[in-house]
Amino acid sequence: MRSSLTRRRVLTVLTGVALGGMTLWLLRPWTRGILARLSGRYESLTHPALARAATGALGPRALQVLQAAVSTLVDTAVEMSHYVEYFTWRAENLPGYRQLYEEFARRLDLAAARRDGGGFAEGDAESRRRVLQKVDLQRGSLRTVVVALIDPDWLRFEQYVVREVLALFVRTDGWVLLGYETWPGTPRGLDLYTRPPSIRRHAA
Repeated sequence: MRSSLTRRRVLTVLTGVALGGMTLWLLRPWTRGILARLSGRYESLTHPALARAATGALGPRALQVLQAAVSTLVDTAVEMSHYVEYFTWRAENLPGYRQLYEEFARRLDLAAARRDGGGFAEGDAESRRRVLQKVDLQRGSLRTVVVALIDPDWLRFEQYVVREVLALFVRTDGWVLLGYETWPGTPRGLDLYTRPPSIRRHAA
């Protein structure tokens, strides 16, 4: 009796698996369509595009807040001129960036005022770091999806400001932190750029 029940249970499970597999196979086109739409929706939510807003010069306050954000993000002393040039050029030449930068500065000032009662640029390093935690988003996390649904501007800030600032840092000041006098593409003497930092130090 026990053996018969066991065989019956095994046959039931196998039949269910077979029917489930057949159902999925029959519904493949429909399932692929649903998954493709869900994937597209997720991508559009978590990687929002910039609005095709007008280009133009950045206001002085936006530039001031952007520079304070750079200092906070890279957490080291850097020459700010090439970051200013980067922001200025993009605002004046690429649709959407001027509006993005102005809104980024406005939202950081608003968050800083709510937290500490002052502007973002005027706060100390720790205060600025706490404000920028709102843009510390891990792609693929549940928090990213929640932010995308509630306030997608912070995802735009993370994608088009924070990531781009860090990428610019790696291409420029990151070389200085490694020991080079400056980064590739800038004048450094006739052959200085061909020698790594350790060789140059010994030669000196």
